[in-house]
Amino acid sequence: MINADLGWLDSKSDPRNSLENYRRLTASARLSMRWIRPATVTSFSFGGDFTGSFDNAKSDPDLSYRKVDEYRSEYRRTSVTSDFSMRFTHGSLLKGILINASGSYQNDRLTRRKQVAPQRASVAPTSMAEGVNDGSYLLGEYIADYLSDGRPVNIFIKSRANGSLPLGSISNDWKLGVEYTFSKNYGHGQVYDLTRPLSASWTSRPRAYRDIPALQVVSSFIEEQATVPVGGNSVEIQAGARTISLVGLDRRYSLNGKVYIDPRANIVWNFPAIRIGDRKLRLLAAGGWGLTTKMPTVDYLFPQAAYNDFVQLNYYDVANPREHSRVSLRTYIDDATNYSLRSARNHKWEIRLGAELEGNRMSVTYFREKMNDGFRYSSYYAPYSYRKYDASAINPAQLEAPPALESLPYEDVTVLDGFRRATNGTRIDKEGIEFQLNTMRIPAIATALTVTGAWFRSTYSNSQMLYATVTDVVGQTPVSDMYIGLYDYRDGRVNEQFNTNFMLDTQIPKRGLIFTTSIQCMWWTKSTRLRQNGTPVSYLSAADGLLHPYTSADASDPARQFLIKHYNEDTYRTFRVPLAVYVNLKATKSIGRYLNVSMFVNRLFDHLPSYYSNGILVRRSSDPYFGMELNFTI
Repeated sequence: MINADLGWLDSKSDPRNSLENYRRLTASARLSMRWIRPATVTSFSFGGDFTGSFDNAKSDPDLSYRKVDEYRSEYRRTSVTSDFSMRFTHGSLLKGILINASGSYQNDRLTRRKQVAPQRASVAPTSMAEGVNDGSYLLGEYIADYLSDGRPVNIFIKSRANGSLPLGSISNDWKLGVEYTFSKNYGHGQVYDLTRPLSASWTSRPRAYRDIPALQVVSSFIEEQATVPVGGNSVEIQAGARTISLVGLDRRYSLNGKVYIDPRANIVWNFPAIRIGDRKLRLLAAGGWGLTTKMPTVDYLFPQAAYNDFVQLNYYDVANPREHSRVSLRTYIDDATNYSLRSARNHKWEIRLGAELEGNRMSVTYFREKMNDGFRYSSYYAPYSYRKYDASAINPAQLEAPPALESLPYEDVTVLDGFRRATNGTRIDKEGIEFQLNTMRIPAIATALTVTGAWFRSTYSNSQMLYATVTDVVGQTPVSDMYIGLYDYRDGRVNEQFNTNFMLDTQIPKRGLIFTTSIQCMWWTKSTRLRQNGTPVSYLSAADGLLHPYTSADASDPARQFLIKHYNEDTYRTFRVPLAVYVNLKATKSIGRYLNVSMFVNRLFDHLPSYYSNGILVRRSSDPYFGMELNFTI
């Protein structure tokens, strides 16, 4: 069987605004084959897709006349997929095998030309190397050209097998498989002239995406599912494990060569039916536990180098700004890679109780999740030294070229500064209760009721001590240049919410009508900031670059006393949003055997009472919206 599709879209949602318009081409082709033999049923399918977005150069119509701000966007994505399966009709040990493979190549290119008008003489760092170098003054208006070139390639391969191995009265099904994922960007990344950045405050450096190593993930899984009769009870057991590993990493990474195993298990105990008159009540109890490993992303594993540029001399010559001005920088380049970064592991367990009575079903689930090593960006500080030249010693009248550093007096300065690095310093605690009720259809009104709801509480904080700066100044010197505190507190929030949804499903087959009414109730949401201890446990000194314990004597020091942070009590006040109710309606009419017409109105009715937040009255409102659906069945 062969299927093909070709589409062209020229969108002009607002012809007056070219920024909202675009053109898109889509094409796809599918091939599927099937062979039936006495012992096997074999299937093979292959598909290809192409999506292209073509935008001509555009300008912002809100800019004033003669301003330049144009960009051109090109997006092309080609992907292929292939599936092969073989099902064995005889025997149960091996029932079938499945192989999936897919790959995609994307070309995402954005070019921009912008007229930049600095409000004052700004400095653009231009050096890609560490050491002393001259920056570039941005004097007057200029045209900045910028290119973002991304060419990501993704490959995915999966192989799976399944079968059955009954053991007497115990049914026993198994499955196992292996997966491989490859992701790499072969694009040039950001390409621009360092002396003509898109913004006068731009201090970053370009980086080619193709220089970033590929991310390769290998995983495997095995799962066993058995049903065991125990007296009049039935016990369903599902147990398995999944392995995951990053391959191709540099040997310096602690993740290199490590294989993580995620075990998991679920048990459902179905009790014997209990007779209540002429009806049967069925009860069940279930529980589950498991680990889930999350690997760091490309941004965490392969960050861009951190550039710190310290201004040694900033001399602007008023009479001859282009010929005689000079800015001298001391550039430091730090490797922001954390080779000790580990995977993040989430622990979860849950218990569930369920009941069924003549088609009416109800279940309640309680769960808890805990992660102590989630990913976050943490600040790292160290002392940096540079020379601070005295520009007042320059005589503009004697200059014939930019001033020479060798003839200027200077002072050696050491300050604290730093960069961000990915760490395993996030803690996430979650718990909640989920419930669901499904009633049988009531014949008199042809309506069934479904009620779902949940209560969630999540705590987001840190699991490591954090550096934090202060804004105080002592003797014209910022305290953070001399000292930075290390604090042992939980910086985060506790979020909580409770919601319930009611859905009434009415079906009238004789008329071909279906009416659906849903009522969404968010009973409340609230958020509270965790309390913090503002006294540091230690501090980093620019004088020696070492950590020192913070003592009572430091609390009286003219500079280090400001490392103690003070918090307003209002910071810890709980922010609560009261009840919000929305009513949605949908009606579906069947016309003949092949046509269904639906109309819906969302948020037709609402109840949003006003409330006070920090003494300020907050009024809420919502806008209803409606639509229509037309479905053909062939």
